[in-house]
Parts: sequence; C-alpha cells; structure tokens
Amino acid sequence: MKNKNLLLKLLHRLHHPEGLSRARWVRSRVGLVDLRGNIEGAPWRDLEDLLPLYQAITCSEVFHGAATSFWHDRWLSAGRLCEMFPLLHSHAVGGDVAVEQVMGEGLNTHLASRLSRLASEELVKLNELIDRVSLREGEDQCLCPLNGNAIALQVGAVYNNFMAFAGSPSSAFAKFVWRNRAAPRVQFFA
Repeated sequence: MKNKNLLLKLLHRLHHPEGLSRARWVRSRVGLVDLRGNIEGAPWRDLEDLLPLYQAITCSEVFHGAATSFWHDRWLSAGRLCEMFPLLHSHAVGGDVAVEQVMGEGLNTHLASRLSRLASEELVKLNELIDRVSLREGEDQCLCPLNGNAIALQVGAVYNNFMAFAGSPSSAFAKFVWRNRAAPRVQFFA
C-alpha cells in the first residue's frame, strides 16, 4: 500500500508539472485523461492502473479542460459523471474524453447513435448541468479533499484513510519509529 501511495504522489505531480521538467516531458507524450500515449513499461502500467483510484480521491478545478476526464474525474460539484449517469456512460464511445473535447465538439459526438429511453433522459439532465459550464484560460488543477483541498497530495492522509477503511490496526511501535528524534535517514531504515 505504501508503494501505491508513492505512485499516487507521482501521478499527482504529472497533473501539476510546475517546475518539473520530467512531468512536462511525460505530458508531451501522453494524455492525462487516460494516460495513453507512447510510453511503455511496467512502471507506466502501474500508474495507469492507479488512475481510477487517483480520480476517486481527487477533484478537479477545470480551466481549459484538456487534463480533466469528462466521465471519471470529479469536476462538477454534483460528483463523477460516470456514477451520476451510468446508463448514459454505458453509451459512450471512443474511450475516455477530456472536458475540453466534449465542450468543443458536443456530447452527442461521443455517444452511440442510438440511446435507450433511460439514457436519453439522463442526457437531458446532463446537458442541463454542462450548459452552465464555461471553460477559461489556465491549467486544470487536481485537489484532494483528504488534504482540505490542497493542491499538494499528502499521501500520509490517503494511506491512513485506506488503512482505517481496511480495518487494519495501527502498529504499536509506529509512533516510536516515526516520531523520534533520530536523523531522517535512520528513520527510513527502521
């Protein structure tokens, strides 16, 4: 679980590339919406596997919309659209799309040509929601409610919440190891 949290932090840095040349390099080769692009390898697949978890624990403040998933990111205050409109989401074609694409091309271009009656009803409701949205200049921001909506992802809070959810008891000696006065490199090997 600790390694996954560190990978989550790396994934978060990809969404906030300020001052990180490696993050900017990665962003030039893949789309942040689904992490698809021309980067291969097991470490990259691990990041792809963690994307749904990252999307579940963060919310996005949309500016230009190019780095925010229309269906899977929480970018509207109502919640994630894939959960709010599951029938309509089942009619989505072409994989995951960015908010920018849907707002520019229209939602119907990213849906199957024939919708069920219930999916059509969901489409009407969703169109009412997105009609109120207007994109603006700037980079999309991913915020973590577990950190009080801070831009920086504090993986300690994420780890503690996951461990509490799993019902894992805290270690009796954890406080001794992590809250002592030893040098940080000594604490690392404890």
